[in-house]
Amino acid sequence: MTEVKTKKTSHIEPGKIKESAAGLLSTGIWIIISFAAANAVLFGGLAPFGAAAVAAARRRDAVGAAFGAIMGYIFSMSTGNNIRYIAAVLVVLGLKLVFERFAEGDFVSVLMAAAGTGLTSFGYASMTLISGYNSGIAIAETAVAAGSAYFFKRTSSAIEHGKNLAVLSGGDRACIIMTAAIAAASLTPVTVYNISAGGIIAGLAVLIAAGYGKESGGAVAGVATGTAVALSGDMLGSTLSGYAVGGLIAGIFAVFGKLPCAGAYIAVKLIICLAVADGYPIFTPVYEAVIASAVFVLIPEKAGKYIFGISYVKEN
Repeated sequence: MTEVKTKKTSHIEPGKIKESAAGLLSTGIWIIISFAAANAVLFGGLAPFGAAAVAAARRRDAVGAAFGAIMGYIFSMSTGNNIRYIAAVLVVLGLKLVFERFAEGDFVSVLMAAAGTGLTSFGYASMTLISGYNSGIAIAETAVAAGSAYFFKRTSSAIEHGKNLAVLSGGDRACIIMTAAIAAASLTPVTVYNISAGGIIAGLAVLIAAGYGKESGGAVAGVATGTAVALSGDMLGSTLSGYAVGGLIAGIFAVFGKLPCAGAYIAVKLIICLAVADGYPIFTPVYEAVIASAVFVLIPEKAGKYIFGISYVKEN
C-alpha cells in the first residue's frame, strides 16, 4: 500500500487578521497624533507635546508614536532647538518599553512625560546658562508635558474604550477640549496667505460649542482654544479676547439660528481687529472667522449636535 501525503496549508484566522489590522491602524493614528503634537509650540519655542503624546500612547503603539514625534520635531516649523525634545522622546520611549510592562495608566504616563522632559530640559539648561529664568522654563516645560500627557491619555482612553461621547464625565470632556486646543495650536503655523489652519479649527470649535451650548459653551471653548492659539503666536491679549468674547457673544445669538451665531462671531473678530490696530488693521483673524463660520453653517444639524456632545453635556 502507498501512503498518500497531504500538503498542509496554513490557515490564518479572520480574527487575527482583524486584530493585526486594528493594531496597524492604531499605530498609524498615533504616528499622526505625535507628529502633529510635536508641532504645537508655546511662546515661540516650548514644544514638549510630542514627548507627552509618546507617554500617553499604549506600549504597543509607543515605537510608532516616537517615530511620529521625532519626524515632527525634525520637520517642525518652529525655529527652536528641538534636539532636546527628540532626546526627551527617546527617554520616554525607553521608560515605556522597560517599565510599562509592570504598570500602566494615567499617572504612569504623567510620570514618564515629566521624567523624560524634565531630564532633558534641565540638562539643556545646565549646558547653556544656569539661572532662575532657565530653571523656571524647565520647570514649566516639565509641568506642561505632564499635564498634556494626562489630557492625551484620558482622551485616548475615552475613545478606545468606546464610551458614549454624549455621556462622558466632566473630566473626560475637559481633557478632550484641551486636546482639541493643543491640536489647533499645532496647526497654527500652517498658513496659506497668512490664514492659519489652526485659527480656522479653533474658530470652528468655538462656533460649534456656541451654537449648541449657547453662551456658556461658547465662552468655555473660546477661553480654552483661544489660550492655546494665543500662546503659540505673538498677539496674546487680542487673540485670547477674540475667541473668548466671540464665543460668548456667538452663544447669545445662537438662539436665533446658525447665521446670527456665525455673524456675531465674525462681528466680534472684526471689532477687535479694528480696536487693536496700530495703523492699517490686519484682517487675517476676520478671514479665519469667515471660513470657520461658513463651515459651521454648512454642518448638518445632527452632525453638529454629535460633535458638540463630545465637549459639553450637563452632568446628571
